[in-house]
Amino acid sequence: MSEARKHARQLVSAWVATRSEEECFPVNCTEIAKGFGIVVHEGEDLGEEFQGALFLQDGLKAIIYNDKIQEDGRKNFTVAHELGHFFLHKDRKELKCSMDDLETFDDKPPHGKEIEREANEFAANLLMPAKDIGPYLKTNELDLNLVETLSDRYGTSMTSTAFRIVEVTGKPSAILMLDEEGVVLWCKRNKAFQGFFVRKGFQVSFPLRGCQSSYECTQKAWMPSAQYEKWLCHQSVLHMSNYGKYLVLLRGEFL
Repeated sequence: MSEARKHARQLVSAWVATRSEEECFPVNCTEIAKGFGIVVHEGEDLGEEFQGALFLQDGLKAIIYNDKIQEDGRKNFTVAHELGHFFLHKDRKELKCSMDDLETFDDKPPHGKEIEREANEFAANLLMPAKDIGPYLKTNELDLNLVETLSDRYGTSMTSTAFRIVEVTGKPSAILMLDEEGVVLWCKRNKAFQGFFVRKGFQVSFPLRGCQSSYECTQKAWMPSAQYEKWLCHQSVLHMSNYGKYLVLLRGEFL
């Protein structure tokens, strides 16, 4: 077990143990931070790219997040991310994180910072523990309706919730982010979705607008150069107009 997951599990176990079932979620990261003497503050005029920072200087322990962050779920994840830095990277006096950092879940961060992947792993396990997600995955269809339900439960953004579901479920699945023109910005699949990967920059050939409901498509819709079709994809699309992007959740069925 990674150090990030270990620390997150210890924290969430302590949090759940002292609360009723109705009070467990969402996990209040600001309250947890205060318990460790960390001041959490909403900062103004910090620019568009800045998301959050952890400061550990001269006895001061503080987390600052950008007041321009639109979603409460993203604010909560930002605080959790910075808590991850606190527990995992105390050797650094100051850590500032951008939007790219908070979308870094894979093993190749955009600017080579493994610590950002670790902080995201910590945040995901703290806010959305696999033990709690499991029963929902067993009894519900893997689509954006489930993502919305769990997003409300955990106080997290739709993107981070969908990513966590893909990570935890044993069903073949993937999450993709596209721009307004239908160009793939990134794609992440789980191990069960073997052979399925859509490259960054791929332009989809079908309209996305108005496709919010779940529907079926074949692998060739996403991988037209594939020699044969292995997967039938159950596809859900969410237009995130505030960000000018499309969130796509795919559940694969082997043909």
